[in-house]
Amino acid sequence: MDYTELSIKSNFTFLKGGSHPEEYARKATKLGLKSFAITDENSVSGIVKAHNELKRIESTIAQKNINGLKNTRLIPGTEINSHEGLRITALAKNRTGWANICRLLTQGKSKEKKGSCKITINDILEYGNNIALLLHLPKKIDIKRWIILSKKLVNKFPETTLILSPQYDGKDSVLFMNTAKLAKSLNIQLSASACPIMHHSKRRRIVDVLSA
Repeated sequence: MDYTELSIKSNFTFLKGGSHPEEYARKATKLGLKSFAITDENSVSGIVKAHNELKRIESTIAQKNINGLKNTRLIPGTEINSHEGLRITALAKNRTGWANICRLLTQGKSKEKKGSCKITINDILEYGNNIALLLHLPKKIDIKRWIILSKKLVNKFPETTLILSPQYDGKDSVLFMNTAKLAKSLNIQLSASACPIMHHSKRRRIVDVLSA
């Protein structure tokens, strides 16, 4: 499968994610995905567990010579919830990008009390090199302010994209049309993502309890 899921929340996103990173790794491998990204909120805690599980799966495939399963690559990343209100999936393009993501998180957490993180747009502008930035639609911020802040990022990083994600509420056709218009106004491309918060529908009840 050529599809790559770029914005997954694991249980390391407290009260939102309903599945372990290892479960996503096994699911991605089973589906034959070439790659996927674990992007927890202001955290990279789940990446090591997903990486170790992929290594275990690779070893099993090699030892047992299992046909039909291919090695799946993990893209390291995070979801940045900026101080100004932007939600941004940040994916490392290379080792420098990974170092910059870690630098952003370390700097953001050092400014606040334990459990909090303060990353500003200026921080991202300073350390955003070698990072793929994927904007999320505005939810807790005025649309006009969202556009102004987004343009700052796009001007510095023109490869920034806007995530197109279904809500399964019967209004997705309108949502997709409006998202496409918003991307066009910013002169950026769209990135498709289901934005998973669980690896299987059987976790629905757990997710509902966590987010209630």
